[in-house]
Amino acid sequence: MVLISWNLQGSKGVDTAAVAEAVRSQRADVLLLQEIQRRQADALAKALGWSVQWAEKHSAPFIPAEGLAVLASTIEQSSVLELRGGPRRSWRRRIAVIAEVTIRGRAFVLADVHLSPGEDDQQRDDEIARLLRFLHTEPWEGRPQAVIGGDFNIPPPAAFVDRLQSGGWQDAWASAPTRVGDGSTNWTQGPRQGRPPTQRLDLIFVPSGCTVLEADVPTDHEKWAVLSDHLPLRVVIAAGGAEEPPL
Repeated sequence: MVLISWNLQGSKGVDTAAVAEAVRSQRADVLLLQEIQRRQADALAKALGWSVQWAEKHSAPFIPAEGLAVLASTIEQSSVLELRGGPRRSWRRRIAVIAEVTIRGRAFVLADVHLSPGEDDQQRDDEIARLLRFLHTEPWEGRPQAVIGGDFNIPPPAAFVDRLQSGGWQDAWASAPTRVGDGSTNWTQGPRQGRPPTQRLDLIFVPSGCTVLEADVPTDHEKWAVLSDHLPLRVVIAAGGAEEPPL
């Protein structure tokens, strides 16, 4: 399975055609998207010929609601989980979208997250703890262990990373035998042209039953800087040992 996690900064507009072409160039099977509006997610799914599960995170005044989306050729079932409560107008509200997808005849569970920003690492740990508890309830209990990806708003090390690792998940970037780029996916504030991103905020965690074959972040920053303030993180995952082909 070729999986991409990407924060598209939907409130600034999304060039659907350019993003769809970028996704095709990366040969992705699945997208986990953050900060994307519903019409943007629908347009991208239509351009790719895929299914989409979108959920609202928050809706600021005078701006169409932003949320999270999972896109894949086939989505079997999905759930939306509130990770941090609050009014729908508040950017502090946090959610996860969990979806079961079928890739070349094999089922996989994915969890798309966008954790809280700021200095409170405990808040992010609480959000991941809530997600892990939810994955042990119906309809997800007994399904394949989830791949968890998204915008975590802080680079490792962090409390939630320790929680995931103790539960059997591995940081896909850190464990990949082949990597392209340095893993940085996010620009600090200011113009993006002429400088590389410096923050590794976008992460993918893979359960112990899977093997990461490769991970990459685009190195041609100028080309990608016009699409979002984040670069996409791409990982190639095999469902079993490294000798198995990718899903």
